Amino acid sequence: EKVVDIVRFEYPVGDTDLIFDGVELRPSNRNLLHHAVLYAGQQALTAWAMCDNGLKLPRGVAWRVPAGQKLFVELHYFKRTLRPARDLTRLALYYPKQEPRRWARARELTQPALRIAAGARGQVVRGELQLE
Repeated sequence: EKVVDIVRFEYPVGDTDLIFDGVELRPSNRNLLHHAVLYAGQQALTAWAMCDNGLKLPRGVAWRVPAGQKLFVELHYFKRTLRPARDLTRLALYYPKQEPRRWARARELTQPALRIAAGARGQVVRGELQLE
């Protein structure tokens, strides 16, 4: 049976707003880390999956985490064997070169009942999200 361990790290923001327009996540063991999610408080900002390195927002757009709020990175590990394994994941935030004109917001699209068979190719799943 494969088990997923979840590890969560907290980064206090401090006395001033944290403003960044890019995120890079580099696991040292890609066979161990399944995915990761970056949160500001309870709000997911972005996620990383096995073949990603990060995300850079368009010019003039940035994330803002208010002063005093906490930034979290949640790492989801696969336990593929019972042997001990090690991962030294690195997280980098990139700061904008100019003042942002707009703030990024994440919207989570989920399908809890979604099932994709192992090895399936070209499977199409449709969903809908209404923005106001």
